[in-house]
Amino acid sequence: MQDAPKYQDVFAEVNQYFVDQIARCERAGISKDKLLLDPGFGFGKNLSHNYALLARLSEFHHFGLPLFVRYVAQVDDWSTA
Repeated sequence: MQDAPKYQDVFAEVNQYFVDQIARCERAGISKDKLLLDPGFGFGKNLSHNYALLARLSEFHHFGLPLFVRYVAQVDDWSTA
């Protein structure tokens, strides 16, 4: 993970990354039915970035590809859980 990740607009940057990578795959002859999208929650993003992506997750459906989303929670204080 990155230290102090910075994004002007995390959704726009991840969305553009998907645009670029889908085009790259298509140029390489990989059909869209072999692809899925992973916004990378927790990887190079802070909690605020993750929440921003989660809030707009449905907007990635315009690609017509499955979304791969996983969440791993660590509870440090069970007394408040």
